Amino acid sequence: MAGVDEFEVQNDNPRFLCRDGLQRGGVCSQKKLCFTSTSRDLLARHLLQLSQREDCFFVKFAVNPRGGMYLGRCFLTSDEAVGEVWAEYKNHPSMYCTVQDDDFVGQHRELSRAYDDFWLDEDNRSPEVAAKARPVRNELRSQFS
Repeated sequence: MAGVDEFEVQNDNPRFLCRDGLQRGGVCSQKKLCFTSTSRDLLARHLLQLSQREDCFFVKFAVNPRGGMYLGRCFLTSDEAVGEVWAEYKNHPSMYCTVQDDDFVGQHRELSRAYDDFWLDEDNRSPEVAAKARPVRNELRSQFS
């Protein structure tokens, strides 16, 4: 498969195939590019190209699709680079690209873990998981009040 052989499992996490960028070990922006594609090979090819940029820190993509979509991530060294690459990929015909702000998302990571098994299927939520997550959600809300 084109490009996939250039990636490897890292940190004993077999859910993702990873590749260090040229700036691995340096400073990384807290904003990351998030890609989705129905084609793993297409996603791998583009992430491989991004990993070869002078300002790339790290890239990875999911081994297995979720809802038919493969998820990919690209970490660059500056917010400016993230914005530039996002603009390039914003209208890609076969991939979707968004920016995630890790500083913001990090504040909600514990709540995200509380909701890990929340979705039973495409339409139904688990009332038990919702009840267990409620105290975490309330604590987070009190921090922002």
